[in-house]
Amino acid sequence: MTTLLTTLYARLILQRPVLALTVLTAILVALAMQVPNFKLDASADSLLLENDNDLRIFREVATRYTSQEFLVVTFTPNQDLFDDESLRQLNKLKTALGNIERVDSVLSLLDVPLVKNVEGPLSSLEKNVRTLQSDSVDKLRAHQELVNSPIFRELLISKD
Repeated sequence: MTTLLTTLYARLILQRPVLALTVLTAILVALAMQVPNFKLDASADSLLLENDNDLRIFREVATRYTSQEFLVVTFTPNQDLFDDESLRQLNKLKTALGNIERVDSVLSLLDVPLVKNVEGPLSSLEKNVRTLQSDSVDKLRAHQELVNSPIFRELLISKD
């Protein structure tokens, strides 16, 4: 079978290269004329199976709970992140984003409750929540908590 195909290829393509290129060009032109009619549907609905159990669960949850869109903005200061000037810049950014129409809320590093900055039992945290904006916050302890805490690690401050 392979020798028959090799012989056929040699006769039709290799012995008549001009004819082969002409036919190939004609096919290519015919296909190129149909390019405006080509539509690719890459929407989420076309990429998921209708009988997908995860899709069914997602749609049930989405109808039960309203979801809000969100945007993640990163901030890289020129000096240390916990320096007073960096925290002022971050607060200005937070305020500016909060003043944009259609923005419901802005959460930043400044709003994170610092558990390790409160002495005593966790029940005292309820009455005395400290953040980076609190007056009596220990910035060194706050830095250690935000970098090493299993809750916040790699979510708020990257290693670099």
